[in-house]
Amino acid sequence: MTTVNPEWSVPGSSIETMLEDLDEFLDPYLKHFGRRETHRHARMYLEGRMQTNMRRRTMEPITMKHEVPRRPLQMFVGAGVWKDEPVLLHMRGQVAEELGSSDGVLLMDGSGMEKFGTESVGVKRQWCGRLGKVENCQKGEFLCYSSHKGYTLVGQRLYLPSNGQVIVNVVRRRISRRR
Repeated sequence: MTTVNPEWSVPGSSIETMLEDLDEFLDPYLKHFGRRETHRHARMYLEGRMQTNMRRRTMEPITMKHEVPRRPLQMFVGAGVWKDEPVLLHMRGQVAEELGSSDGVLLMDGSGMEKFGTESVGVKRQWCGRLGKVENCQKGEFLCYSSHKGYTLVGQRLYLPSNGQVIVNVVRRRISRRR
């Protein structure tokens, strides 16, 4: 069971204020998502992930709250057609503008996430530092920026094991997209 440090919890009143500002925040990013339908999905997904009154903040509760089918939102998140680089470039510019400082530093951290299924890309029996043992897991590299003004995630990449594993991952990705 995961415990949450109360110092990390965001009060519901702060979430409500952030939800009010979500459209203003999202506006410059939406041009990178193409169609209006994907604009709605972006807002719905982010709003759902920010909710504190839902026990789980996954696709099913988000789509149930909005009374829409689950599959289109899953497709937006898992197989959406847009280029990541312009979105990330815009986000990094925003981070530089709002958090940039001469005392800023970049922090890089690798992390392993335990996986039980066989369909996730990059899963293999490998050392998982979080668990302290060799187990089925995915590994990722995460890049954060921090200064006296605040901190944020600015980049991430999934680690893909050996070449033979990459072929297995392509098959896994195709299988998971069919569902």
